[in-house]
Amino acid sequence: MSLYPLILKPIYIEKIWGSRKLAATCGRQLPSDSTGESWEVSEHEKADTRVETGPLAGMSLSRLRKKFGQKLLGRASPSQSGRFPLIFKLLTPGEKLSVQVHPGPETAAKIPQAEAKFEMWYVLQARPEAEIIYGLKDRQLKSSEVTAAAAEGELEDILYHKPIEAGQVIFLPPGMIHSIKAGAVIAEIQQNSDTTYRLYDWERTRQGEKRPLHLKKARQVLKPDLDPEVEYHHPLWEERGGPRRLLAVCPHFTALRLNPAGENNLYRLSPARQESFQILFAEKEQLVIRWRQTKYRLPAGRTCLLPACLEEIKVESKGGGALLFQRGLSRRELSDFATSRGLTAEDLLAVPGTGFYSSIMV
Repeated sequence: MSLYPLILKPIYIEKIWGSRKLAATCGRQLPSDSTGESWEVSEHEKADTRVETGPLAGMSLSRLRKKFGQKLLGRASPSQSGRFPLIFKLLTPGEKLSVQVHPGPETAAKIPQAEAKFEMWYVLQARPEAEIIYGLKDRQLKSSEVTAAAAEGELEDILYHKPIEAGQVIFLPPGMIHSIKAGAVIAEIQQNSDTTYRLYDWERTRQGEKRPLHLKKARQVLKPDLDPEVEYHHPLWEERGGPRRLLAVCPHFTALRLNPAGENNLYRLSPARQESFQILFAEKEQLVIRWRQTKYRLPAGRTCLLPACLEEIKVESKGGGALLFQRGLSRRELSDFATSRGLTAEDLLAVPGTGFYSSIMV
């Protein structure tokens, strides 16, 4: 049995802060009025997404990885726990998320059962008042002072609130305090890790109980000096059918946007050339995926996993745009990626995630 473009069936996760936004924005049939997350591509104990169509229908991502190995993954390394390396979700908060932080590789190594977590948000929709919490007002604070404020119920006073708008990219390095407030729909790409340390949950209760906080572990991984006002640059270039924009790149994932210039665009993708699986998300309008002699229709707001063994894939876009995620790049690969697309070192310096390379050579 061969691989082909795999449209996956999402798995919905109920959250205390969830909503029914996906029903309105993507026409989804939701199991709950408190649906907070839609796990679109995931191999995790919480959600192991399955193929929806074709000969492999019903097969889970975990079985696909075990059966096809590098044909599915390419040169992408499995996660720390041996799973598919990335998780792609949609977040639809009806209330504020908890204020939280994730560990990086160095801090996760010191905490039992912790896994590092880099992630990126792409804002799909945002009301005018929408904002996130992103770091601290005072970057001189110590981690112990931050967790003490959380313990005393005074954390809200020191948090940095950042307005957001549709099309905006938010890169979340390990150690950055963050939260999402109501009023947005967000696409999230992340390492396959669910290690999250909660500092504050707005005094909410469910069935009379507050959710636990993780202040001791949060203190170990916090980086109060991370800049909440950092400004990003997302270079744009023309490649194989239309404009593309680099949203973020780090050793763990690469995020791009197919940025249509008009109403009729025919993008050419090649997971085999990138030596990586690709995750394709139809942002605003239906995409038509052509592979060999078969046509696949990907509705707006749905996700397709393109296995690494596939050669030439054509993607028709009427102008709605699409998100594209693939494996992270080494320093040398990033240099080659930039050079082949006419990008300079200066173009890359303000791209989210490039600060995690020791240097950039173009």
